[in-house]
Amino acid sequence: MYWLLTNSACPCAAQVRCIAPHPGGQWLASGGDDGSLRLWEVRTGRCMRTWTLGAPIHALAWCPNPALQLLSAAVDNRAVLLPAGLGGAEVEAAAAEVRIGGWG
Repeated sequence: MYWLLTNSACPCAAQVRCIAPHPGGQWLASGGDDGSLRLWEVRTGRCMRTWTLGAPIHALAWCPNPALQLLSAAVDNRAVLLPAGLGGAEVEAAAAEVRIGGWG
């Protein structure tokens, strides 16, 4: 994984500002100066998903509740919650509930 995050052939080379390993160890999230948040599969080193958040990402964290596969990202002066897409329909519905109704 280190090679992917530091290799010049990687699309995120020289732009990674922060990383967050998933509590289960299978995934790694990286945030870049270019505003991209990438979800990596640790075992294979493949980038499985990319979000574009529009500004440099200063910090990342996984939700500690395993029933909610959420990533949080500090972007400028705001916190962004994203469903990681790692669970089934029930997990995604619970994550959507937190994102929509839980912060009112």
